Amino acid sequence: MASNERMINAQDPDNITCLCGNTTIADGFMPYSDGHEVEPDHSWDGIQMFCGACFRVFDQNTGVVLSRPEQITFL
Repeated sequence: MASNERMINAQDPDNITCLCGNTTIADGFMPYSDGHEVEPDHSWDGIQMFCGACFRVFDQNTGVVLSRPEQITFL
């Protein structure tokens, strides 16, 4: 489910602020793949991240929200 929503300050990975208000120092943002959090290794595409507060999945390069799953499996 693609969306035209954007993340605020997504161009600066040290200062991302989600549309829900979450920041990198609050609940943070984690690498995402196929419905769950992944280690930042070969299992991750290096692009998709998710918000630890609202689960919006976004492209960390552009800030475009790609989806918003109801739940994500954490490591």
